[in-house]
Amino acid sequence: MNGNLAGIIAIILWSCTTWLLVEAGKIPPIFLSGLTALSTFFLLWGLQIFRKDDWRSYWKQKPIAYLVGVGGLGGYTVALYIAFRIAPPLEVN
Repeated sequence: MNGNLAGIIAIILWSCTTWLLVEAGKIPPIFLSGLTALSTFFLLWGLQIFRKDDWRSYWKQKPIAYLVGVGGLGGYTVALYIAFRIAPPLEVN
């Protein structure tokens, strides 16, 4: 994929995130974070099946890498979703 195209897609998705979180209303931030992670998991899993990749090749990291990844990205996402609840969306973003 072209780097510019990937950047444009990332900007569009990030912009949509703000709008979708504001429209989500009173759904708890941790639930939204889990739903996001679960939908991403199933999307990437489907892509692996479509490409006929060996799924075990993606899980060869040390456990600390998964702990940092899940804790860091998950914690950041929950904190961001909470910030969208208590502050104006344009100031948070």
